[in-house]
Amino acid sequence: MPKCWLPLSRILATTALRCVIGPCANWRNGWLARPALQQALKVEKTLETQTRIGKLLSKAEARHQADRIRQKRFVQILGCIDSPQAHRLIEQWAVNAPQPFLRREACETLEWLLGSLKKKP
Repeated sequence: MPKCWLPLSRILATTALRCVIGPCANWRNGWLARPALQQALKVEKTLETQTRIGKLLSKAEARHQADRIRQKRFVQILGCIDSPQAHRLIEQWAVNAPQPFLRREACETLEWLLGSLKKKP
């Protein structure tokens, strides 16, 4: 491949990764790309590529953390609603949530709800 195509291919690769990890992308895509990016970071020798991969990993991590905080708050709000429908949804998530983090949050909220129900006169 001629040298004139190298910068273009680099730009295209970075753009493609931004579509996976960027602000309009689904965070799961970026999080799923994380192992491959970490492996590339170990193998890659050039400082420029390491810097680009590092930035992409940082963005993926930030989006993942933000989503986890949203999930945690949502489960806590459902616990505060204190309705039978909200309790059933939390119970379902405690057993069947696809993400382990969401299952843990639902279980913790259920424990809190059961504790607060015992304290009610």
